[in-house]
Amino acid sequence: MLTFVFVFLSISVTGLHAAFTVSVFYPSIKVKENEGADLKCVYAADFGATPRVEWKFKDLKGSQSYIYFDNKPTAQYASRITVYTGGLRFEKVTRADTGDYDCEVSGNGGYGEKTVKLTVLVPPSKPVSRIPSSVTTGSNALLTCFDNDGSPPPTYKWYKDSTPLPDDPSKFPSFKNLTYKMNAFNGNLEFPSVSKLDIGSYFCEATNGEGAPQRGDAVQMDVLDVDNIQVSAERDTLSTETHIVPSKSTMNHILEKMYGTFTLQEVKLKLEIQKLELEITKLKLELQKHRHEFIEIIVFEKRNILEDFFRFRADMLAFVFVCLSISVSGLHAAFTVTVPNPSVKVKENEGADLKCEYTADFGATPRVEWKFKDLKGSQSLIYFDNKPTAQYASRITMYTGGVIFEKVTRADTGDYDCEVSGNGGYGEKTVKLTVLVPPSKPVSRIPSSVTTGSNALLTCFDNDGSPPPTYKWYKDGTPLPDDPSKFPSFKNLTYKMNAFNGNLEFPSVSKLDIGSYFCEATNGEGAPQRGDAVQMDIRTKEWTRTAWVIYKGDLNVGGIVAGVIVALLAVGLLLFALWFANKKGYLPSKFLLRVSDKSKTQAVYTQPRADEGDDGDGEFRQKSSFVV
Repeated sequence: MLTFVFVFLSISVTGLHAAFTVSVFYPSIKVKENEGADLKCVYAADFGATPRVEWKFKDLKGSQSYIYFDNKPTAQYASRITVYTGGLRFEKVTRADTGDYDCEVSGNGGYGEKTVKLTVLVPPSKPVSRIPSSVTTGSNALLTCFDNDGSPPPTYKWYKDSTPLPDDPSKFPSFKNLTYKMNAFNGNLEFPSVSKLDIGSYFCEATNGEGAPQRGDAVQMDVLDVDNIQVSAERDTLSTETHIVPSKSTMNHILEKMYGTFTLQEVKLKLEIQKLELEITKLKLELQKHRHEFIEIIVFEKRNILEDFFRFRADMLAFVFVCLSISVSGLHAAFTVTVPNPSVKVKENEGADLKCEYTADFGATPRVEWKFKDLKGSQSLIYFDNKPTAQYASRITMYTGGVIFEKVTRADTGDYDCEVSGNGGYGEKTVKLTVLVPPSKPVSRIPSSVTTGSNALLTCFDNDGSPPPTYKWYKDGTPLPDDPSKFPSFKNLTYKMNAFNGNLEFPSVSKLDIGSYFCEATNGEGAPQRGDAVQMDIRTKEWTRTAWVIYKGDLNVGGIVAGVIVALLAVGLLLFALWFANKKGYLPSKFLLRVSDKSKTQAVYTQPRADEGDDGDGEFRQKSSFVV
């Protein structure tokens, strides 16, 4: 009956809070490329007969777009999808359709949103790998492998001489001398310090569980000793000194015409490096008889020069990349929504300004909506259909570029989504609002007594502080450190303290844990707040023949008295059982005879000694008697 009442109440409460509910049957869907996909999204009748339903898409790169808007599919999806009451259907999906699909329903002042994650399954293609043909001993070598087609993104495995390399070479005897680092997710194989053991033919393999694994081309990687670099190659560069070199102005003109002004600086640097290399080579030839003494210094200088060159080249390439990125970003900056301050912190009962700016691409009168999600995940509309919703009508003021709260309360802490749409474009940004509230006096639960060896949990919680406070525990007025093993005066204690949820746990209580405990809550707003102090005593538990006796401190008189009383009661109960069994005749006769014989008087006759005869007068005299 109680179960029925509980279920009935649960259904009633659930029914009360089920209003404006949106749900999806399958939050994650996986479909092969060129097949159909059905994304189901159902909602409660509380939204009305004709609610507003919208579908939004966010791809893996974070780009957002509308799929279904203003009661019709957008232009790019018009021939690909069918929207019905309860879902959206793709006729055919491609790898570009992988991402998150948001189903948003609003009506009758309510709002709900759910997300469906669609993964289009595509086998990997032949990966593109970059493997150096030769490297020097002691240098760093990076081998890369990447496949851009596989969905979900593939994982990678590397092979050396057709043998798969383990993720951790130190765990395998045949690979323990190798020092590479392999990342199965980005496809990198790195050698921090190349050695002769790393010589071999390398290729990579990409797999994602769809189709057959794909392998890249094998490339032989040789390892060269720095000391064995031939000087002949450097001698060949000396021949450039016999060439006729044009004047500086003529050379600049030729290079600008051939490569452009951007590449000119790089070419000039190359020429300067070549001149320096020629000088180094001359020095090498002069000191060739002392080659073994100076080769390391010379190679080091050459390496520094080459590093400077490659660093400059990398900087120039990075500059080009940035320029191109800026150019591309400029082309795709349309329909952009930005928030100058994505995280706003305001004290309770003060005003808050949540700014949300957008480009002119949305048109002169774009549709702007604000939505709120609190810390518990509950969602609601703030500004909808060009006006504030009923519960916010007297609290907020909308303007072009943001929303202003007249006064905020602790219940306003959460995420605010600014959504802008117009001219076929869509953009969304989130502002996180934290209402600052000092903590109140925390509620703590501290046991007054526990037994040795048992587990004890002390809790502390404050429901008012915002942001959520952190907690500290005190024993006898002394703050307890987070890790007692790091402090000599606390190293014998074995508690575990969680500063975020306020728990203080003793896995096995001992006499050292006796003391007065209280907790403190703080969040940087206002003064720290302390709970009430409670004395926690420890009781010792020992085993006697009669019962468990628990001593408080060193001696518990009450426990001893209780043990004696229990023992006397047990003896009395045994005697009563024997008496009752005897009275009813339940005991055997042999047992009774044995008991009665032992209880009767026993007669013992002793023979007189030889010297003890009759008296001289002939009269009989008793020398022995019956002894009881």
